[in-house]
Amino acid sequence: MEYFYEMHDHIDPILPMTCNYYTKTKSFGLHCHKNIEMLFITEGSGEFTLDNKSFTAKCGDLVIVNPYRFHSMKSSPFSPVKYICLITHSSFYENYDVEYNSKIFENKVTDETVMNLGYKIFDESQKTDTPYYKECIKAYINILIIHLLRNHRNFQSKANDVDSRKYHIASSVIEYIRRNFRDGINVDVMADELGYCKFHLCRIFKEVTGTTILQYTNNLKCFYAEQLLSTGKYSVHEVSELCGFESDSYFSALFKKFRGVLPSAVRN
Repeated sequence: MEYFYEMHDHIDPILPMTCNYYTKTKSFGLHCHKNIEMLFITEGSGEFTLDNKSFTAKCGDLVIVNPYRFHSMKSSPFSPVKYICLITHSSFYENYDVEYNSKIFENKVTDETVMNLGYKIFDESQKTDTPYYKECIKAYINILIIHLLRNHRNFQSKANDVDSRKYHIASSVIEYIRRNFRDGINVDVMADELGYCKFHLCRIFKEVTGTTILQYTNNLKCFYAEQLLSTGKYSVHEVSELCGFESDSYFSALFKKFRGVLPSAVRN
């Protein structure tokens, strides 16, 4: 199973969000990201795994992925799931009394008001030639956030507080790996810089993600290597160096293990 960190580029500082409509006939692997993602299911159904729990979401449901939560989805080619995907930057939440890296909202919401707001945000995002469309989208997003905080907030118990701390630790590791994987990851150094005991850090990371720090790092390196190879601009040797592999042979062996093919097959 793939584990990777998904990056979101919000290039518009005035409206730091993305809103798209997708039809999924295939599954997407286990991954995480720092921005809150909302999936407004408009047709079909999908099997979601979120916070190590699996559930079905169907037309009329909203699936909310809180920051740094590992999640995946299974869809059937015979009954594809269609949804509006809204991803908002953390700046939208700065004026609200929330700890952004925590589990802010319930994972699954069935609420007609919420769905209607999702449709309005998507419809407005298509009116790029209309005056003040950005201001309108921001207003709808803030109404959506307020409605969710009033009606679907995750009021944490002590158990959930512990859970959030574990996710915070795992997210800190992910951020560290993302910043440093090209230079090599030393778990002792990482634990020291993050201020945790090495064995505690490794145990919590495995508990939250289902994989080890080494496996995650190698899979992430292969993920980025695949992106570089697919451009056709770099040789296998260049990609190996850019992604911090010890040697070309080690790179090829790991890439075959995690991606199922040799690097040269992707480049060609």
